Amino acid sequence: MRIDRLTLSLVLCFSLTALTSSCASFHNKPRAIAETVKQAQSQVALGKYKKALAIYAAADNKYGHDATLQQHYARTGDRIRSTADTAFKKGGFSQAGGIYRTLLTSGITKKNFQEPLSFDRTYLRSRIGSCSKALMERGLVKYRKDDLDGAFSIWNKVLAFDPGNRAITKALQTTNKQRQMLKDFSSVAK
Repeated sequence: MRIDRLTLSLVLCFSLTALTSSCASFHNKPRAIAETVKQAQSQVALGKYKKALAIYAAADNKYGHDATLQQHYARTGDRIRSTADTAFKKGGFSQAGGIYRTLLTSGITKKNFQEPLSFDRTYLRSRIGSCSKALMERGLVKYRKDDLDGAFSIWNKVLAFDPGNRAITKALQTTNKQRQMLKDFSSVAK
């Protein structure tokens, strides 16, 4: 089989174009990673932790688990966890629970970082449970003072970060039934 000069020239031209494109993307990788870090950090500054973690996860997959990117990714996860811990210590259990849930569902704990995270799935689940318990108790205080709406509001917030919590679901159902009975009683009494 004989290849003519025109075919050979075209094959060489396409090969060089592909090689040039590959080299260009290799040289742009550090710039793209720096831009990714900048975008993610701006989301963290806005309190949009889910979006920041999603930006890192997409870039981590795209750039083949780059060490520099993963270092920023892991440190950001640790900072977000620290923000949740601070809210927890200040009694902001709804906020803390939401942040722990975001970390848990983001997949960050499944990544194999060179430096390990300061938390794992067990820690996050435990903290979510502690937030739920604290808010359950706050709701019970309201409930015992006949503030059914207040109790309902507090317990409803738990489902945002702990949707499978059976005790909270049962408390909400019971409270809702009592609220409805009071409403029915009020309308009959008029």
